[in-house]
Amino acid sequence: MIKMKIIKNKLFQLLIIAFIGIAVYSNSFHSPFQYDDKHVIQWNRTVKSIDNLPGMLASSYRPVLQATFALNYNWFGTETFGYHVFNTLIHILNGILVYFLVSLISRDKTAAFLAGLFFVVHPLNTQAVNYISARSTSLCAVFYILSVIFFIKANNCREKGKVWKYYAGSFIGFVLAIGSKEIAVSIPVMLFAYHCVFLKGGARVFIKKYSLFILFAGGYLLYRVVSTGTIGDYSTDRGLITTVLTNMNAMVYENLKLLFFPVNLNVAYEFPEVSSINFPVVFSAVVIVVLLVIAYRTMKTSGYLSFSILWFFIILIPTQTFVAREEIICEHRLYLACVSVCMFLAVSLARLRDYNFTLFSKKTAGKAITGFTVTLLVLFAAGSHNRNLDWQSEISLWKRMAESFPGSYKAHSNLGNSYAEKGMYEEAVEHYEILLKTKPDDAKASNNLANIYYLTGKYDRAIEKYRKAIGISPGYLTAHGNLAMAYEKKNMPEEALKVYQGMLGISPGNATVFFKMGNVFQLKKSYDEAINYYKKAVGIRPDYAEVYNNLGNSYFYKGWYDEAIKSYRKALELDPSIKQARDNIGLARERIKK
Repeated sequence: MIKMKIIKNKLFQLLIIAFIGIAVYSNSFHSPFQYDDKHVIQWNRTVKSIDNLPGMLASSYRPVLQATFALNYNWFGTETFGYHVFNTLIHILNGILVYFLVSLISRDKTAAFLAGLFFVVHPLNTQAVNYISARSTSLCAVFYILSVIFFIKANNCREKGKVWKYYAGSFIGFVLAIGSKEIAVSIPVMLFAYHCVFLKGGARVFIKKYSLFILFAGGYLLYRVVSTGTIGDYSTDRGLITTVLTNMNAMVYENLKLLFFPVNLNVAYEFPEVSSINFPVVFSAVVIVVLLVIAYRTMKTSGYLSFSILWFFIILIPTQTFVAREEIICEHRLYLACVSVCMFLAVSLARLRDYNFTLFSKKTAGKAITGFTVTLLVLFAAGSHNRNLDWQSEISLWKRMAESFPGSYKAHSNLGNSYAEKGMYEEAVEHYEILLKTKPDDAKASNNLANIYYLTGKYDRAIEKYRKAIGISPGYLTAHGNLAMAYEKKNMPEEALKVYQGMLGISPGNATVFFKMGNVFQLKKSYDEAINYYKKAVGIRPDYAEVYNNLGNSYFYKGWYDEAIKSYRKALELDPSIKQARDNIGLARERIKK
């Protein structure tokens, strides 16, 4: 009896959820930065100083998320251990919040405990935990679920003084969720769904009571459209009909499958676009309609089932309906949707355990259901623990995708890049050549293959491939820049300068091009020309620290030591990590003394 009380104790249950969450992700803490992590954190100057926090919080792009990255960078620099621990703690917190959410909805501690456990061990959530940049989703989930919890507590509370505090908490959670990721704009729809399923009163009552939520969501969407020109993805021009039909198919054939059968997980997926009505589209539409009908019919009898179904669809409204996204299927976008499945499984299993079956005794049925539940939890936990291993290197991550989707451009391109970064050039060439066999006119693959030749000292072959990339895509600035560097390596400065002049025709006023041209003239010992181009570069981009250092070098070579010292100091002021500038100041002072 005492043991049963301990097991049903809320604090004990929460500790178990936290302990299992840590155990499942214990092998993920030392994984490197992956994919977009380098752009979002490692190469992002904004998050590298805690002094930038006020500006981040005033920013229009995920200010809450950016602030957490800045804090992480302040504490841990580029050591990923701290970032992974932070992500895991956020995930465990979400498991605990799922516990409280399901407890409020079902009023069943067992169901709440199971829901929290299912959420922390579900393999589909591994991307949102391991992929540091995907913190946007898990952080948003914290405030999203909190907003719903406070809303429920406000409607359950009978003390007027506390009601407004809960409403305020719900609205603050809404604002912070949007500050973490844009999908939180669906919170008013989620609150309305809860209102319809569990509370009395129609749409008018909801609009009257919660107009602030609706106005804020509408204002945010309007601001987003005005400031960015879109609520979709700049990287795709998929039409509306194709977007809707493709997203509908993806919702049924992949999203639901991944939520209930989280196997063969990948960092990205290849999913076919659909531009006309066919059988898969009709089947998807039927499944969606059936689920929505079930949600409507079970509102009064099984509110948890109705709300679980509605939760799934509402979470996916911002990303899986009318909005065109480059990646049709993305695991971390399903992180919040996973709450619906965990809620459904947990409450259903808890209720089945207490159900009086006619063919089996209650004891036998209870043991069978308990056995199934434990088995499912163990399989999920093992699946998550094993999936973490794929995130321990970029090679293992993209290799898994290349095995799942042998014809994937993204898989072979990123795998080739990963091998190249590790100095495994033969393996990199193999994957770039796979790309060029299927897409001979792929400028990016030609450029990347040329990079391998460049890195291995085969400059003639590199020049040939860079020229090919430029021939395919004349405006490909990266290939132009790489070609110029190859000419420099071949000691052909005039050819390099011609390429840079061509780049200015494509991108006038490009500070980097002026900087590179200054470097070429400096190598030619044409210091006046070098100074001229360096000045053009900093005239366009005054914070270009590296230019000031090289400008100082040109002054130094001309014997203008005072000017050189000024330039070196400016370089250090902009970037204190430029050790060369500090050393050069000492050299210039010695020359002045002589």
